[in-house]
Amino acid sequence: MKYLDIPIQHSEDGILRAMGRAGSRGYYIELFDRIRSQLPGVCLRTTLMAGFPGETARDFKSLLSFIEAVRFDRLGVFAYSDEPGTAAFGMSKKVTKKTILKRVEEIMFLQATISYEKNRALIGRKFRGIVDEVQDGTALARLYCHAPEIDGCVFIEDIPDDFTTDDFVTIQITDAEEYDLRGEIIF
Repeated sequence: MKYLDIPIQHSEDGILRAMGRAGSRGYYIELFDRIRSQLPGVCLRTTLMAGFPGETARDFKSLLSFIEAVRFDRLGVFAYSDEPGTAAFGMSKKVTKKTILKRVEEIMFLQATISYEKNRALIGRKFRGIVDEVQDGTALARLYCHAPEIDGCVFIEDIPDDFTTDDFVTIQITDAEEYDLRGEIIF
């Protein structure tokens, strides 16, 4: 499958070091460019954290520009929270909860825009997908770029309730939303 989930947590070198993570902004940009050049059509997913202790407004703005530059197909973001017993618990320069939540919202707004553009580019294309569920004439299906219960799905209308699930079918994409798609089965 052309689906890679690489949870980088952040893009900024100072924050990555504070987290105890390897990698750097430059390394990740080069890595994602190389993956896309060697695996055309790959779906790239990542997970980020907003509000890690010491994350400045400048770090955050730079993280947003990184997201815009890389344009992940799928992206999740977690709000930092203090957990006793972790190295980060004792760190100074904590980001306020209000600021953290605002940053999570900003990241998801940016990603929703990117995801919508990427989904719109799929309209008219055909993919092999799997039908997970049929209820009240609507099927929920996944393509190679949809992890179960994490990513969006493809809604397919006018399906008989006795349609066999867990089967692979050919799906033509007919419309797009921020995270989900609409399609029809090509028989």
